[in-house]
Amino acid sequence: MGWRTAGTMAAAALAMAAATGRGQAPTAPAAKPSVKMLSMTGAPDTKSAPYDVVVKITTERKGSDGKPVVQEREERRMSDGNGRVRTEYGQLQGGVFRAEVIQIKDYKSWTLTIWKPEERTARMGRLDGMFSEGPIMMPVTRAEGLARREKEAPARAYRNAHPDSDTEEKLGSRMLAGVPAEGTRSTRVIHEEVDGRDRAITIVSESWMNSELRLDMLQKLDDPRTGLTTETVAGLHRGEQDPKLFEVPAGYAVVDVAKDDSAK
Repeated sequence: MGWRTAGTMAAAALAMAAATGRGQAPTAPAAKPSVKMLSMTGAPDTKSAPYDVVVKITTERKGSDGKPVVQEREERRMSDGNGRVRTEYGQLQGGVFRAEVIQIKDYKSWTLTIWKPEERTARMGRLDGMFSEGPIMMPVTRAEGLARREKEAPARAYRNAHPDSDTEEKLGSRMLAGVPAEGTRSTRVIHEEVDGRDRAITIVSESWMNSELRLDMLQKLDDPRTGLTTETVAGLHRGEQDPKLFEVPAGYAVVDVAKDDSAK
């Protein structure tokens, strides 16, 4: 499958890498946004088998004192089998998951919608017009997107002049959560000149995808800057989903950035 667009955990991992990186590279980000990392939202197909899953996420790294630090969290993911994928970001409170942000990716209409139940606000836009805000991808207007791209232009130019080395290997098949999955391991070497480091680093990602669900059942990212992050699908349930789960609830204030662009 190669290196894919960064997903939810990718943005969090990249932010951590930026915070802990070394050196004074000319505005270059700590990791390429194209790193194939842990989106588990399925490929951009409009047809797949519907499902809902719990995703368990574990990050293991060394703290500033050299001692191991382990962080664990969960997300809820579901697909209607017709190109719409819902992801719930939140926290476990007393063993009960509480969603704080809901994200809908609609690959049929090519739109992204985000809403916050507590604030009763929603933001809509196109999938090709989004940027990360922490661990979550947010839709932005065309003007906002152009401004961000202009700001990131020096970093892109720097990286184009210092390309990384990528390799990929197939890992065969295995059963995960009761379904077959095909494995791929990708290795990226980022050379020492990039990001001001004094030595090259190697990033290894591994994914196991079920082709019927278009869902990664297991993914790993081993990055020396951020540690080892593992996402595992648990609690897989197959079947039709309530269409209302993929719609903004009534009574929410909705900002459609795509309409804002067309009005200009």
